[in-house]
Amino acid sequence: MFLFIVVTCGSVPPAGSNSVIFSNTGTTYQSTVTYACNTGYETNASTTLLCQASGQWNGTSGPACMGLFIIIICCYLLMCEA
Repeated sequence: MFLFIVVTCGSVPPAGSNSVIFSNTGTTYQSTVTYACNTGYETNASTTLLCQASGQWNGTSGPACMGLFIIIICCYLLMCEA
């Protein structure tokens, strides 16, 4: 006899600043939620969260998206690679 336990992560974490939920495959184990930045904004953060076996999402919210001008200035000051 097999016992199957459905692991659920609960509500999808909210979108971060200047981002929206682009797609959502559910709230059970291995489901994903993908976020997208609003037009004119970008992010360096991961845009996809995963429902883990622990019943927790691997993040607390979608990415914070910044305006392109802000990213260019920050990269210039920090000498990051775009």
